[in-house]
Amino acid sequence: MNEFNEGHIVEGCDRLHVIQSNIDQFLVDHPAIVRAGCNDKIKKALELLSEAYQEVGALNHAEPKVQKSHRKDPKYFICFAGGDDEVGQIGVVYEWNGEWIRSPEAVEGKSKNPIMKLRKAFTDDEFDVWGDTGMFSGILSDEYGMLEDSDNL
Repeated sequence: MNEFNEGHIVEGCDRLHVIQSNIDQFLVDHPAIVRAGCNDKIKKALELLSEAYQEVGALNHAEPKVQKSHRKDPKYFICFAGGDDEVGQIGVVYEWNGEWIRSPEAVEGKSKNPIMKLRKAFTDDEFDVWGDTGMFSGILSDEYGMLEDSDNL
C-alpha cells in the first residue's frame, strides 16, 4: 500500500464516483437484479458508497497541521530538480534552518555546490533534506504574506 498523500483524496473520490456510476447505470434496474429481488441490496451498496465518498472528500477540509518557522526570518526555497525525499521533490517548497551540510566555504574553488539542510515547509518533519543549491531557487520575498499565514494555505 502506498503512503498517503493529498492526491489520494481526489483519486479516492474519483474511484468511488466511478463505481457508484457503474452500479447505478448497470445494476440498479437490471432485469435479473430486479427479478431476484436484490434491488434493495444494490441501493444499500450505493448508499454506503455515497457515505464513503463524503467521508473521503471531507479529508480535504480537515484542519491542516501547520508548523510555523522557528526562525525570526525564515528562508524558503523551491525545488526545480530532484525527485525524491532525500534531495527534494520538484515543485515543493522547503524551509532552510540556516545549517549547511556542505558550506559555501567548504566548496570554494571546487566543482561542488553547497548543500543546505532543509525540510518541507509547514511540516513537523526533521531537517533532513539535502538541498543542493544547484537544484533549488530561493523565494526572495513573501510579498503577500502567504508563506507564514496558515489561513492562506
